[in-house]
Amino acid sequence: MTGINEIMHKRLMDSIKAVPGKWKIVVVDSKSSRTLFAACKIYDILEENVTLVENIEKQRQPYPTLDAVYFLTPCRDSILRLVDDFTGHNGAMYKAAHIHFTSGNTNAYFCTSKKN
Repeated sequence: MTGINEIMHKRLMDSIKAVPGKWKIVVVDSKSSRTLFAACKIYDILEENVTLVENIEKQRQPYPTLDAVYFLTPCRDSILRLVDDFTGHNGAMYKAAHIHFTSGNTNAYFCTSKKN
């Protein structure tokens, strides 16, 4: 019998392997990174020709020649940051985006951090 961690590990690794090209970048948000790293070790991810694992919430350097694999929580903040990665005034951050959300279409899209 296969455990949930093994299933998650396989699905995440298959998602990364499916991206064409020699090298790629993985982009996560804070919530999805907990899910990703609960199922996978950073070593496993880097073994799939991933050069970097970056947090979408932080300042990042553009890599317009590399594809990015996004694992994101489907919340407003993460989606807006994703859109910014490809519509910013400096051009696209990455060559292409391969997007995976941690859950289905729910009201989570409208979650935002409270700002006072």
